[in-house]
Amino acid sequence: MHPKRILIVDDDANMRKLIKKMLKGERFELYEAGNGLEAEEVLAAVDSIDLVIMDIFMPEQEGLETIRSIMATNSNIGIIAISGGCRDMSVDFLEIARVCGADGTLAKPFRKHDLLQAIQKILS
Repeated sequence: MHPKRILIVDDDANMRKLIKKMLKGERFELYEAGNGLEAEEVLAAVDSIDLVIMDIFMPEQEGLETIRSIMATNSNIGIIAISGGCRDMSVDFLEIARVCGADGTLAKPFRKHDLLQAIQKILS
């Protein structure tokens, strides 16, 4: 059985680096993308991604659109939506992500423990 494959999608390279650091030593195979379009390219190129950690607000193609796309083509992939805030504070974008198909959500900043717990819940 291959190690679980996780795709980290965030337009902030430092955030991707931080998440990779949090997951180091956890026996995951990690992939990265800077936006939803890049994420779709990785998903097409890499066989059997198990989980996507998806930022909501990104250029090119944002997270909600990408979550809907993933759910339409490959609904067995787990998704954790992450967001550091909202452009419109009256709208809960993480809840919208859940409605679109995300299996879990985390508000930035989050702790390593919370991320690992969310991953474990989805992959088990």
